[in-house]
Amino acid sequence: MKTLNLFLGILIGLSILSCSSDTDDYGDNGTNPNPPEETMLVYKKASFYENSVLTSSQEVFYNTDKKVEKVVTKIENGWRETTLDVEYNGNTPTKLTKTIDYGSSDDNDTVEEFNITFSDGQIFLDPVNGSDYQVQIGFTGEYVDHVKVIQPSTNIIFKEDVFQRNADNNITSHVISDDNMTFTYSNYDVGKVMPFHREYSIDYLIVFGLKPSEKLPLTETHENTDYSIDPSELVYDSNNNIIREGNDMNYTEFDYVEI
Repeated sequence: MKTLNLFLGILIGLSILSCSSDTDDYGDNGTNPNPPEETMLVYKKASFYENSVLTSSQEVFYNTDKKVEKVVTKIENGWRETTLDVEYNGNTPTKLTKTIDYGSSDDNDTVEEFNITFSDGQIFLDPVNGSDYQVQIGFTGEYVDHVKVIQPSTNIIFKEDVFQRNADNNITSHVISDDNMTFTYSNYDVGKVMPFHREYSIDYLIVFGLKPSEKLPLTETHENTDYSIDPSELVYDSNNNIIREGNDMNYTEFDYVEI
């Protein structure tokens, strides 16, 4: 498994982790005319170190309404930088701009703008320029069920990712149809936060607060080969959130912030 794939999986897409509220100065009877604002602990940044040198990172920025407004992911010492910018109408995301910058080589740089709509457990991303192209994200509650890239006029599917979970909402399989690849998962971590890892990371998910699993699977199987995360290499904070994964030389650090 390539280091890049491993990092992409570990790095992209942490959902909102936990929230807490300050106690009302006047108790629970709601008589305080200016109750303290509720705060949330959210994922802020991930930093990937290879041979103890920072090579890749991801940072999430939030607006004053505590919604994701920007996600910046830098891969392999600036080889590729992806930025997602989100616009809102109130608390509803309405437009997403995805910019990919390939650093010194700008031949493949891209900018895609999408209008966002929601309907019956689906999120639709339609290009602003009216192209016959659409991204469909199916979800149940806070969990993603599938992500499709299709041509609406013909219903041709260019790419599809399908996720299945068990009764505890832990991921059991991820099928990538266009590549004819199937990954299965088991042996789930005890931490309450699940960093996305390996092949099931999709950068749109962090914008919409979706995740493929409740817990982090420590074992992935693909083509009869197991890839495992050593639980002894996971470090947690006092809230049981994962703040580090890896060994002394190659590791990822996760930062969280209260907003």
